[in-house]
Amino acid sequence: MPIDPKSLLAIQSMELRTRMLIDGLQLGLHRSRDHGFSVEFSEYRNYTPGDDLKHLDWKVMARTDRPYLKRFEAETNLRLQIILDQSRSMSFASGDHPLKSDYAATLAATLAVFLMKQGDQVGLTTFDTTLDTYLPPRNHPAHLQRLLNELQSPAEGEGTSLDEPLLRIAQMQRRRGFFLLISDLLAPIEQLEPRLSMLRAQGNEVAIIRVLDPTDIQPDLDDSSQLQDLESGKVMSVHVKKEIDAYQQRYQQHEASVQAICDDKGIDYLTTTTDAPLEAVLRQILINHQKLTTAPSSKGVHSKVSL
Repeated sequence: MPIDPKSLLAIQSMELRTRMLIDGLQLGLHRSRDHGFSVEFSEYRNYTPGDDLKHLDWKVMARTDRPYLKRFEAETNLRLQIILDQSRSMSFASGDHPLKSDYAATLAATLAVFLMKQGDQVGLTTFDTTLDTYLPPRNHPAHLQRLLNELQSPAEGEGTSLDEPLLRIAQMQRRRGFFLLISDLLAPIEQLEPRLSMLRAQGNEVAIIRVLDPTDIQPDLDDSSQLQDLESGKVMSVHVKKEIDAYQQRYQQHEASVQAICDDKGIDYLTTTTDAPLEAVLRQILINHQKLTTAPSSKGVHSKVSL
């Protein structure tokens, strides 16, 4: 039976949370076909048109009259960089739901532990309006402990910008990998498409998990309410029925725009709310990753996880 998110996130220890989730996560990760060709030789594979000829084994070709490419050990390893939103809007929770930041951090921590146990490398970037923490992908116990410690830090950023942080990340990359953005995406998205395009143009896989409180989608307010912006602190009085209708229309337009960008760029996009079991979200992102790395289509995979 799935673990209730409220009960799970009441556990203070991040290590215990991840252990409980991994115990219930019975799905392996399909290895990426985006290979590094950078370490020890492993095996041969058949040449296919478009492959880099510098990895062709000419001696084997001379003996067999057939083209073979060398494969290397690094081809079986994934390099995941988690990009986690730590803006103040992520510290929101309605009713008895968990904070979006706790939910997102637990997703990130569980993926990190799960993948590093498989021998993959995982890094972490946190941001609000600018880049904050940057840990490049590695696989070492001390690295994992530092990553988990960072993920237990509260979301105390101010506003949210998807522009500068994603630009900096793209500029810092020297090797191809898998980039996972975890955010509520409650920010203007004008610069989202060009920044994601930069990461994809570098040969990276990209996925997005959008974490929302249920009231981010369906506000639950009295007939007359005062609302406070968590990031700016601004307070305003609203006529609820009128404003909710306008808000939901804007939200649907925003969500459709993000989905269209991801479809166009071949990016895996998953939306979840903080009342959904975390195991279901983790399993879905791993299944979607399998589809991205095995499907001939360049289109992204869109999913929604709910109760």
